[in-house]
Amino acid sequence: MARGVPVQPAQRARVIDLIKLEHGRNAIALEVGISTAAVSRIAKAAGLSFKKAQTAAATEVRRIDRAATRADIIDRMYKRSQKILTRLEADEFTYRLATATGSDTVSDAAAPPGDEKNLASAIGIYMDKATRLELVDSDAGESGARSMLADLGQMLGLVDTPPA
Repeated sequence: MARGVPVQPAQRARVIDLIKLEHGRNAIALEVGISTAAVSRIAKAAGLSFKKAQTAAATEVRRIDRAATRADIIDRMYKRSQKILTRLEADEFTYRLATATGSDTVSDAAAPPGDEKNLASAIGIYMDKATRLELVDSDAGESGARSMLADLGQMLGLVDTPPA
């Protein structure tokens, strides 16, 4: 698909046949081994066009695939946040401490302040990003985000009562 490489007559004929069979521009370019721009030029010169319905269907499939990917990422972010929060709230917090000879495993009643701050920040980042991703596919909009953030604030002990 290098620029300046002329399209062979057999390629041109194949492109026209595939357009008439309602194949998409990208699929034709891939099959014939030419650029999508060349496919478009051949279609225009032959007075042919690509079916808008097929393009719309492909766009819808891509939108649905992306929504499913976002849903998976959101779910994983919530699970990661929950895992970190469970670790912070555990009766015993276990971590590694660097020593002159390597490291030791230490267990305390609570996470060291620096670790707690870092883990709480991670939770906040995951929740913020998950909320932003949810808004892409949600009609709930701002009220849904506020509700989720209020719940998170309560869970983290930052808010005493839910807002009215």
